[in-house]
Amino acid sequence: MKNKAITIQRKDVLHDVNFISWKTAKCRITEPEAQAEVQTDDESHAWFERMLQTAVDHLKGSLRWCIREHLGTITDNTIKRKSIAYGDEGYPEIEKDATSFEDDEAFLDAPAEIKVAIPEYTLRFAFSDEWRGSFESMSNYIHRYIVDYILYEWFKMTLPNEAATYLASATEWESKIINEARSEDVRNVYFRL
Repeated sequence: MKNKAITIQRKDVLHDVNFISWKTAKCRITEPEAQAEVQTDDESHAWFERMLQTAVDHLKGSLRWCIREHLGTITDNTIKRKSIAYGDEGYPEIEKDATSFEDDEAFLDAPAEIKVAIPEYTLRFAFSDEWRGSFESMSNYIHRYIVDYILYEWFKMTLPNEAATYLASATEWESKIINEARSEDVRNVYFRL
């Protein structure tokens, strides 16, 4: 069996979503007030978390044959989320033993009473020995799928003409993920005629 974990970095997804929504607003809209309404902002953190969870849950459903729900050991196929407790402002609260986030920009910029940890999602995959796919490709496809899914949901509210583009793109990335996960060599198969 080939086992591998792919971690989805929330800060990378958030950066891409913020940049693309900002760039789209700058390119498509000329009025500054309208631009501000189209791009994501600091007030959409709780919404972003829900959409990230929704995208990961949807992906998990599409890949259920290679991600299993057995919790307990490190070798099980699980999806785990770190830092799921939320503070008053909708930010995930930092755990006392989670010190690896202290140099993160979001951690440093948060108010002192709401120090935050950036949640990450880990997808644990198990494939047969005949699997010939690439974990690097799957990781890239998963990242692009999640970004485009979140942008689709955002533009569905703020710029409906743009939403269809991101829905089509997310669907295409999801197909690539599924095809990559199904990449197996078939051996020892005999046909009788």
